[in-house]
Amino acid sequence: RKRGRIVLVGVIGLDLQRADFYEKELSFQVSCSYGPGRYDDAYEQKGQDYPLPYVRWTEQRNFEAILRSLADGRLKVQPLITEKVPLAGYEQIYGNMGSSSSIASILVYPGQADPEETTVTLEQRQYDGQPGLLGIIGAGNFTKSTIMPALKPASVAWGGSMTVVSSGLYAALKDHPALEVLDTFDKKISPEAMLERRRQALLVDLFITGTNAVTESGQLVNLDMFGNRIGGITFGPRHVVILVGRNKLVPDLEEAFFRIKNYVAPVNAMRLDKKTPCVKTSFCEECKSPDRICNTWTITEKSYPKGRVKVVLINEELGF
Repeated sequence: RKRGRIVLVGVIGLDLQRADFYEKELSFQVSCSYGPGRYDDAYEQKGQDYPLPYVRWTEQRNFEAILRSLADGRLKVQPLITEKVPLAGYEQIYGNMGSSSSIASILVYPGQADPEETTVTLEQRQYDGQPGLLGIIGAGNFTKSTIMPALKPASVAWGGSMTVVSSGLYAALKDHPALEVLDTFDKKISPEAMLERRRQALLVDLFITGTNAVTESGQLVNLDMFGNRIGGITFGPRHVVILVGRNKLVPDLEEAFFRIKNYVAPVNAMRLDKKTPCVKTSFCEECKSPDRICNTWTITEKSYPKGRVKVVLINEELGF
């Protein structure tokens, strides 16, 4: 069409004729792989996100949207798979790419052999123990294998947190035979039963959740719809473990508020299919919708009693 735009995605040969562009006044653009943020060290290495109102689709948000679509079954890639090739026959794919009519080829790996057992003896050293509240570690396995044995909880529950789910901790604990688990993510119970379960979750031995933002000075900033998550952080459960992905780190309170109102809240409203203005505009508009999820703010600066709240800082992009 006249004045149309052509976007190149991927790497292909370019056999362009000037006359085609001249006669219809076409514009041509090369798409950066993955989206805005690619090749930007501040974004990819330091976790400095682009403001949502100005850059709606970044590298990370593109991936999140695709993965959500795959998980929900809205994006179907099965029809694109035209062949499956054993790993040993990889040359069948890569040696014939120029003439192959295949759209998507899948390499099938052989069954994994049992790894050879190896025992490593480390030099024994004596360390003086001391209290601490912050650990920079891997994902949910640390909480399961280290923190929980130390706390010895008989009951566990969680506040709404995609970080807890993404870390693998929710899947590892929800059917734990040695724990009384109050699963507040259970979709099979009624809203009334879920509300009562959230109330009971404030009395467990261990409450696991995430946070919307963490400032460089250590302040936890959160915004809730029901208040059960920030309620559990503030008072009730004997112990609280907060899992924090590196994408939640912000310089100060101003940036924390901005991140929550213009990224966290709109994305969660979209995820939960709420009928709020931010679902359409992608930024906060101080709505009065009955579906509004932004109702109660908290800023947590200290744990009382000391040591009750433990923060696990994870060097991964987790949650929103």
